[in-house]
Amino acid sequence: MCSPIRRSLPLSWLPWPVAVVVVQTVSVFALLVIMNRSAVLLDGARLEHRRLMLWAAVLLWCEPVHHTLDLGQVNLVLAAIALSAAALPAGRPVLAGGGVGIATGMKLTPAVTSVYLLVAGRRKAALWSLAAFGMTLAIGWLVAPRESARFWLGLLWDTGRVGSVMSVRNQSLPGVLARLTGQDTGLGLLWCACAMLVLGTAVFAGYRATRRSDRLGVLLVVQLTGLMLLPISWSHHWVWCIPALMWLAAPTNRTHLAARLALAAWTLAAGTSLVPHLATAQNALTPGDDYPRLLAWLGTAYCVCGSLRCSPSGTPRSIKLALFWSQVVRTRRTRARAPLPDRCWPRLRRAGAPAVAGRDIERPSTVALSAGGCAAIRF
Repeated sequence: MCSPIRRSLPLSWLPWPVAVVVVQTVSVFALLVIMNRSAVLLDGARLEHRRLMLWAAVLLWCEPVHHTLDLGQVNLVLAAIALSAAALPAGRPVLAGGGVGIATGMKLTPAVTSVYLLVAGRRKAALWSLAAFGMTLAIGWLVAPRESARFWLGLLWDTGRVGSVMSVRNQSLPGVLARLTGQDTGLGLLWCACAMLVLGTAVFAGYRATRRSDRLGVLLVVQLTGLMLLPISWSHHWVWCIPALMWLAAPTNRTHLAARLALAAWTLAAGTSLVPHLATAQNALTPGDDYPRLLAWLGTAYCVCGSLRCSPSGTPRSIKLALFWSQVVRTRRTRARAPLPDRCWPRLRRAGAPAVAGRDIERPSTVALSAGGCAAIRF
């Protein structure tokens, strides 16, 4: 960036220590906004002061939050804008859509919020977000035409300029696949298959949350799916763990086993600084060595947490189906197959298993199983 443009930025007018204080203060305030807006989407009311301070004291230690503060990133501010737009009444499309569009102009990751606006039936707000984003593009081209052309026509598609896809700090699906396979798979067949699985479960999870009028659940499905499918999703991008933890800890959700398991997974992934420790281990590797399998599997932490979709009916039905099909596979490997006891069939019916051996069992509306028989727990 040339010096005239740098001097036109507001923070460049301030002394460095003052600019640091301003950025940190705005980010911490944005954290409070995130918690309050999440509570509004969840329960229809803001958190009382004591609960707000308690949540803030806990969530400040989450790795995406303190990593954002360490780097001076704007992820907390962008998440606060997206949540505020989602919490606004449907009768204020200009403010909601304009906020999302301006946030997208600051950083492209909030663009997925427009998908939430469309899912929520707020088409005017989605159009206003597109218009506001176009306005930020026009201003950028007017102020810095050369730099804008260089970014939008070239650098935008060069993900390698921001770091290696195989870095364990990249917690997106392409990063996970690159570390598991030992090479950058790009947008190949493997990525497409996994992306279709993620999108399929996300669509169904969003549909279920919409039927329950769970606005925060729908927004989390959209945001976490976007983070998973992006080419690069650094760990500090995953500040959406804040509303996810609040959603899982809500009294209406935490009574279910699936929600408690997901809450424990998020706590271990985001609350123990797992990714920084893995990054330290990765930096100690000798160039040319095979990527350690244990390090690769531990590096799937945020993607695994992002794919946890908790069923409101208790134990995730997809897990029951996975166990059912694994039992079927094991049974078929033997010549003599003993029939299942009659007491098992009502359980399979509640799990949504398809008809087997002439039993009249209701077919499930969706089966979120991967080729290996793994299940994605649905929101």
